[in-house]
Amino acid sequence: MKRVICTFCLFLIFLSVRGQNLGIKTNVLYNVTTTLNIGTEIVLFEKISWDISVSYNPWEFSKHKRMRLWLLQPEIRYWTDQMFNKHFLGLHIIWRTIQFQRN
Repeated sequence: MKRVICTFCLFLIFLSVRGQNLGIKTNVLYNVTTTLNIGTEIVLFEKISWDISVSYNPWEFSKHKRMRLWLLQPEIRYWTDQMFNKHFLGLHIIWRTIQFQRN
């Protein structure tokens, strides 16, 4: 496991040396509500990037209450100024599935 983490860190350092072509992110408000999430953004062209975020909530809140959430949000972004800085115009779609269960 340590090798995987070290390899991943070296990969991120290599990308940051070349310039910012990849961003990894998380939504803190989702984490506060116990919804695990991660997102990444990759540069496609000079002012266009591809963003994709995934969220999952697998927890049981009590013996008789449970909520399952899957959320997938791909987005294409056109940056008006500098990449990963200031404003962008985006087009995204959201796919989600929510399941509430009471026994």
